[in-house]
Amino acid sequence: MISFSKLSKTLSKHNSFFSTLETYYIIKHNIFKTLFTSQKMMITDQKHEQVNTSLTAEKTIKKPLMDNSKKKKIFVIEDNKTEGMLLKLCLGSIKNISISNFTYGEDLIENLEELPKIVIADMMLPDIPGEELIQTIKEKSPQTEIIVVSAQKDIDLIARVQELGVYNYLVKSETCMETLQKAIEDLTFLIDHKR
Repeated sequence: MISFSKLSKTLSKHNSFFSTLETYYIIKHNIFKTLFTSQKMMITDQKHEQVNTSLTAEKTIKKPLMDNSKKKKIFVIEDNKTEGMLLKLCLGSIKNISISNFTYGEDLIENLEELPKIVIADMMLPDIPGEELIQTIKEKSPQTEIIVVSAQKDIDLIARVQELGVYNYLVKSETCMETLQKAIEDLTFLIDHKR
């Protein structure tokens, strides 16, 4: 688990990435809120496990740890390492997912054989245009759902990307992380119940 002081130092070092001081503090607040919530959930889960264990006749039986093979793989591609870290931290509170970060589109494409359930993609990447990345993902892994999180607000671009079959297109904003969390929770529910 990342310590609050280490996270604060990291954010302070990279505050030039944030357009305004207000945005910096909003993101910092959301990270701390996410960390606090996930830590609180872990404590609550531990208390429930202790209560359940004490109620059973055989106290030596413990619940098995979550099997990583049942977790849904989510690939996050973001060329800005700070924003990639923020995405990973904010999504860390969602249960039954494993997140892999990528900086380059080619690296993500090489790892598509892992069959991620969801890809969170930026449109502005250093090595490949976002539209081309989406087309390649859809060709090589058609069952993978794509959510675009980008600062690009161009209506024509958004329309073209929607035609490629993305699940959602989110414009980066102050509430983007909350909307993304909700979209992933909804999408993982749909994936679980798609039969």
